[in-house]
Amino acid sequence: MEEPVIVLETQKINAWFGKEQVLFDVSARIPKNRVTAIMGPSGCGKTTFVRTLNGLHLMTPGARSSGTVLLEGSDTSTMDIVDVRKHIGMVFQRPNPFPTMTVYENVLAGYRLTGQRLSREKADQIVEATLNKVGLWTEVQSKLFKAGTSLSGGQQQRLCIARTIAMEPAVVLFDEPTSALDPKSTAIIEELLSALKSDYSIIFVTHGLQQAARISDYVAFFMLGELVEFGETKRVFVGPQDKRTEDYLSGKYG
Repeated sequence: MEEPVIVLETQKINAWFGKEQVLFDVSARIPKNRVTAIMGPSGCGKTTFVRTLNGLHLMTPGARSSGTVLLEGSDTSTMDIVDVRKHIGMVFQRPNPFPTMTVYENVLAGYRLTGQRLSREKADQIVEATLNKVGLWTEVQSKLFKAGTSLSGGQQQRLCIARTIAMEPAVVLFDEPTSALDPKSTAIIEELLSALKSDYSIIFVTHGLQQAARISDYVAFFMLGELVEFGETKRVFVGPQDKRTEDYLSGKYG
């Protein structure tokens, strides 16, 4: 099998909340245009790891980190943080459309926040194309100028995904994107993640082993802040190389 192109690489990432260290020397190579699942028991550092990738971890008072994050070979520490977050977007656990913005304005929020001016024609094109990508256009085209928060929970989460990908990031991070959704909305989001990998590299945190098995191409297993195992999903699930991974997959803890 041909080796995938690497879009994101971490080198010895460590992270702390105050004096408590929560990540230990995490080095990983994330493949381009693939879905990578970050799995492991609660409190193992999954979300913290993802938040270090675009600098969000450092927004927590008392938080710090060390190590290197390379985006397509470039050290993100040399980049402006706005550029980092433009190229490494994030969708959070609970849908969070900007409450004072319409559906239309939410899609374009990234352009507004970074001071980029768009003609009305260009803005209309971006909104329609992006909402089509997340399967929302036909559902909301008559509601474009209503509040984003007026949509259903599943629609709001897809709107947040649209808001993120409208900026054409290289990588999209998802922190348990279906945990607050009903089964029908969850299935829609899962299908969407699989479809989006043709244009974006997807990294998502999940507590669900079945979800990781269903939609990821690669998995990273974390335990106690350490990256225990990383590899193709089928290989890891069928033949884990570390006893801790095997125990987790067999339900001995989690």
